Amino acid sequence: MDLRGFFYFATREWCVAQVWSLLFQVIEGLITLASGILTWFFIPDFVDRNTFLTVEQTALVLRRIDEDRGDATPDELTLQKVRKHLLDWTLWAYGK
Repeated sequence: MDLRGFFYFATREWCVAQVWSLLFQVIEGLITLASGILTWFFIPDFVDRNTFLTVEQTALVLRRIDEDRGDATPDELTLQKVRKHLLDWTLWAYGK
């Protein structure tokens, strides 16, 4: 990969600090994008769909979540539930 032309253009047209800032932002953005894509495949949606806990450990975690919040088993997603939450004014008030 030959970057000599890029650096020649950058030193003639822009300030050198802007070039390094741009390169840093591109590299940092690519690292963030790559890590986000990788975590999509490795982090489970919820405890009941994990692959790294034993059956006993999963049951213990689900029992603790049920004792704490009462929603250890996810319920079915319906249009009425989606509408209810989308029409909640606090979602829009605090989300701004």
